[in-house]
Amino acid sequence: MEIREADLGRWAETIEYVKAAVAEDAAIGRDEGTCVLGAGIAVRVIPKRARYPRTRILIDAPFQGNVGSRKACERGLALLRAAGLDAFWHDGRMD
Repeated sequence: MEIREADLGRWAETIEYVKAAVAEDAAIGRDEGTCVLGAGIAVRVIPKRARYPRTRILIDAPFQGNVGSRKACERGLALLRAAGLDAFWHDGRMD
């Protein structure tokens, strides 16, 4: 499900709460996996004056490694989905 970028403001408070939750989980986690760029929790948004949706990272990966970052973001991803936002994990690009 794609949403308009302007509609992301509805979830601003939830996104800030999730960022704090991911930071907590990252503090007890560790960096592991393949070094990637641009990983994180993402949504598909349709920018203003655009026809097609684009992937937008809402919460950046806390580590360079994709495995450790995914583990640290699992709770945050579940919280965003429970709030009604169709978020997913974006693995990024290998460095």
